Amino acid sequence: MKRGTKRIIGNVSVGVVLIGIFGLLTVSHLDPGFLKNNQELTAQANAGTPIVQGPVVPKALPTQEVTTAAELRSSQLMAVEAGRPEAAWDKNCVAWDFAQAEMNPSLQSKQAMKTWLDSHEASCPDAIAWPDYYVQDFSASDAGELTVLLEQGAATEKLLGNTVYPGLEKHAQDIAERLATQLPELREVTMKIESSPKELTVAID
Repeated sequence: MKRGTKRIIGNVSVGVVLIGIFGLLTVSHLDPGFLKNNQELTAQANAGTPIVQGPVVPKALPTQEVTTAAELRSSQLMAVEAGRPEAAWDKNCVAWDFAQAEMNPSLQSKQAMKTWLDSHEASCPDAIAWPDYYVQDFSASDAGELTVLLEQGAATEKLLGNTVYPGLEKHAQDIAERLATQLPELREVTMKIESSPKELTVAID
């Protein structure tokens, strides 16, 4: 092939490429979406690509003090939705004073409860770790005999059947040891579970 013929073919090829580019630019100008990604096709192409999620932001727990039964239910629902167990929903102790006012414990049991909470550096049982958050109330027939009532959840959530749980006796002994130095008149601690016949009493030496 002659050199002039090659030059003509080369010029024609370059011209075809330039016309093609000019045509694409013209169509793109007339149709802005022409060169954009097709979202549906892009989603299908990425279907097998793992999605890296951002950090999980925990939901807030209730902080407003409870003063009515309606506020109690609302706060409990909010805490459970945030991931707290039902038996320990009140981690911020927003309902403790309200609940205790309803129970109206004796002076001796109030003192025992406060001493026990102080030993845990907590304001209410729900702020303490498992299984102490099951504690619902202290009661005392006299200064020497203390009864600790655990929530019904302690039975329904199979606390007694849990091999990790040390048992009612060990639980009672732990409470007794925390109270002994501050309440020297205390002679025995009885553990009970609400709506359950299970109970156990330990004597304090």
